[in-house]
Amino acid sequence: MGRAIDDFYEVTDPTGIAALTLQPISRDASAFYASLGFSVFGDGELPPMFLPAETVMQVRERAGI
Repeated sequence: MGRAIDDFYEVTDPTGIAALTLQPISRDASAFYASLGFSVFGDGELPPMFLPAETVMQVRERAGI
């Protein structure tokens, strides 16, 4: 997942993509993604989740990456 987030970061500025979205397959997966900073959007038993590009940039900045 770290590699996917790094790749997402690399394409954010050149493409203008604002968020990474995913559909968790279980409650455990949803909890894992939430621990990485993903937020729920939509409805349902396992709603889709998103990670704003801004969040990724802030985390990398704080880590000095």
